[in-house]
Amino acid sequence: MKLRTVRDNGRAAGGAVVIANGEEGEPASVKDRWLLRNRPHLVIDGLRLAAAIVAADRAVVYVSESESAGSIEAALGELAPMSSAA
Repeated sequence: MKLRTVRDNGRAAGGAVVIANGEEGEPASVKDRWLLRNRPHLVIDGLRLAAAIVAADRAVVYVSESESAGSIEAALGELAPMSSAA
C-alpha cells in the first residue's frame, strides 16, 4: 500500500525520488556504515528495486562519511545500467 501511494503520488507530482539514508542515527550502532562499506551492492540493489517499483525518476544514497561514499561510488561504477525492457 505504501509503495503504491508513493508511485501514484510521484506520477501526479511529475516524478518520485527514492532515498537510501545511510546516516548512522542510533547511538553505538554501526549497521548502516557496515552495510555501506562491506555490502554496497545490497544497498544499491534495494534502492534500485524500490525505485523500479515506484517508477522513480531518481535514486539517492545519502552518506555522511568518506569511506562509505567511496564504497558506494566503487559499487556504482561496477553496475550495468538498468534496462526498462524485461
